[in-house]
Amino acid sequence: MLGLLAMFTHMHIFWIAGLLLALIDIPDVITPIKRIAGATEKIADRAEVEREELGERPSGPVIEPRNSAAA
Repeated sequence: MLGLLAMFTHMHIFWIAGLLLALIDIPDVITPIKRIAGATEKIADRAEVEREELGERPSGPVIEPRNSAAA
């Protein structure tokens, strides 16, 4: 994208920025966040099952777990 921008604007800074971005390894931030979200969903589901086994009623509103297979 920066290469096309540099071709049409004749500004060399876009070529330099494009080359620098190609050399830099951008860290993956999304994967750890997805893993944390999945782990918390498992913990919430497990806690809900334990409460049902003990016959306790939830103190707050009931939140239905998301079905990842249907999404």
